[in-house]
Amino acid sequence: MKRILLILLILSVNVLMANVKYNPTIYRGYVLNSSIWNDSNIHVCWEDFEQSTPEYRNAIRSAILNTWERHSSLFFSGWQECVNNESENIRIQVADVGPHVKAIGNRLDNLDNGMVLNNTYQSWGTSCQNNILECSQTIAVHEFGHALGIAHEHNRPDTPIDTCTDAPQGTNGDIIIGDWDLNSVMNYCNPTWNNGGNLSQIDIETIQRFYGTVNPPIASWSSGQYSNNEAIDTTLVVENGRCEDKEILLTIKGETESNFDYIQIGTDEEPYGPRLSGALNLSRTYHGCEIKIRFRSDSSITTGGIHVSINKTRLDT
Repeated sequence: MKRILLILLILSVNVLMANVKYNPTIYRGYVLNSSIWNDSNIHVCWEDFEQSTPEYRNAIRSAILNTWERHSSLFFSGWQECVNNESENIRIQVADVGPHVKAIGNRLDNLDNGMVLNNTYQSWGTSCQNNILECSQTIAVHEFGHALGIAHEHNRPDTPIDTCTDAPQGTNGDIIIGDWDLNSVMNYCNPTWNNGGNLSQIDIETIQRFYGTVNPPIASWSSGQYSNNEAIDTTLVVENGRCEDKEILLTIKGETESNFDYIQIGTDEEPYGPRLSGALNLSRTYHGCEIKIRFRSDSSITTGGIHVSINKTRLDT
């Protein structure tokens, strides 16, 4: 009788466990829940400003803008030199060592040299010397994943040992969500190193689950299918207020005839920037209350033209 009762108990537990499995279409990734930031506006600064160039710092910022920030409600602001007596969320040190974070997620809050990135690769990762900026961007996307509370994908206890033999490293998550993702930017076993600095679809679903999805555009403009010799000047107005402190996240998508047709972006606070042409799919930040668009063509194409949208704004203080 005891044996029969034990068998029935085991069967009951198995049925119960089968019914409480997570739906992989809802939750993905490997996240330390207690380390998720409460505020989606995260301030970033650079320790030892003189250790990096503006080109390097802009490249890192662009990589984060076009990955974690672009696909969620996150807004990384600041990106200036750290001030010792001011509280910052993520403090970045640049040094010729293996890039890493000293904690994950909100445990980095105002932690001195909490994230460490490399920009020379003389002593570590010497193969990156052939393409320093691209290598640095790819690494930064991975490290910022940790800064958002995401652990290594290959640390998960359900990592398939026949597919991934890399040993677990760093802090583990406490939420095992969805299917194991070989293509994650957080997976050492990814056949493409750090997934080329690109988020997998599951990475995107993970970040949106914890930090929200992208809001509808605040304002937008589209050229549509355009003709020869068009000259369009238009303005997207965000709002009035402290324009010098307002940061605007802008997305530019579409295609023009490369080197013939182009778009330029400026603001009420900044002059027109460089001419952008060809296939475009990028995000950039600007300061001001108005986005000024200059579009010029001298060769027609059959595609949908260019679409510009303001996705987020915030006071950069």
